[in-house]
Amino acid sequence: MKVDAAAVSGIQVTDASLTDVFLAGRFTDTGVVTVQVGSNDATFHVHRSLLTDESTFFASTLDGNFKEAVENEVKLPEEEPETFEHFVQWLYHGLPDKRATVPNYPTHAARVKKIVDLYVLADKIGCRALRDDVVSEFYHLVQGHLCGFPYASIYLIYDAPITIVPLRRIVVAYFAWISGPAGLQNAPNFEKVLDTLPEFAKQVLLAMIGRYATGGTETPFKKGVEHFLDKE
Repeated sequence: MKVDAAAVSGIQVTDASLTDVFLAGRFTDTGVVTVQVGSNDATFHVHRSLLTDESTFFASTLDGNFKEAVENEVKLPEEEPETFEHFVQWLYHGLPDKRATVPNYPTHAARVKKIVDLYVLADKIGCRALRDDVVSEFYHLVQGHLCGFPYASIYLIYDAPITIVPLRRIVVAYFAWISGPAGLQNAPNFEKVLDTLPEFAKQVLLAMIGRYATGGTETPFKKGVEHFLDKE
């Protein structure tokens, strides 16, 4: 399966359009890299400058003396094509802004899975800007669910690699500060969640203890998304 990054992103690759984006400062060159993703080698054609500017993995791979740099081709057999496609969309357009609408629960779970998968990929390829954008999207998504957070989404967060710490911080802050004890007590199946996700239960408990021990009245969400980002 071949996926043209320009087609995915809505950009028509013509000499004129390449000249336009070059003059606009979006690229330092007009070279295109072939990236084969997944077990079936889904193929993406992506501008080299975007990859190397945003990802430390692609920078070291394509700017060195490796085979990939010579052949202008990179293979990522362990990654999911759909997740890489979302990465390519982000490279060209950023994340879609869906903050205005609050999704229903099934949509919420699907969106959280996309967020988790994107964050894990961004961490693997050393793309700090995407990681921060994903955390920001999740931050706004959680705040839009003041009426309740789907528990299926908690499992998605805590089944993922530990590297997604900022997303876990946001979930814990939601239950410690927004939902609160009453929200936990009245939630269906919450006891099961606590039994099967002890690390989550521990973190929520510690956050609540910290909240009430200090008499805190201002939620971490008032500090903005920067409060939840990794400090590197």
